Amino acid sequence: YGVYVNLMVGVYVREKTKILPLVVGGGALVNLLFNFLLIPDYGKMGAAWATLVSFALLFIATFFFSRKYYHVPFEYTKLSLVFIFSLAVYFLSGAIKSGHIAAAILYKTMLLAAYCLILYTSGVIALDEKKKLRLLLVEKVDGLRFGKWKK
Repeated sequence: YGVYVNLMVGVYVREKTKILPLVVGGGALVNLLFNFLLIPDYGKMGAAWATLVSFALLFIATFFFSRKYYHVPFEYTKLSLVFIFSLAVYFLSGAIKSGHIAAAILYKTMLLAAYCLILYTSGVIALDEKKKLRLLLVEKVDGLRFGKWKK
């Protein structure tokens, strides 16, 4: 849904908002259809998958309409890598089941740290963004060390 919202820029800039009810309505109909199909057998997970499918439809439709009216040069390769890494972490987080809550928290914390490290080292985060991130972190650490937060 967040990607859909970002892609609407072209539609709003060119004042082609008349297509939005069609796109959103189509997404809502798909959501209802998949809810009817999936909830009886899969319950809450069926509703979650139905919502994911409808948001994917919103994304795809808005992507094509927005590009038609006003092209925004997003970094699609980087966005795709973030999506792939996120999917990998999602599936890995469910791969190991632990009966102990502390082990599960540790495992998922390690996955989150690995995800951040992968994003940092894979080229998804640009060099200038890395420098800004380092400066921000140093500033916050200094604020903690000296007992004051900088705003």
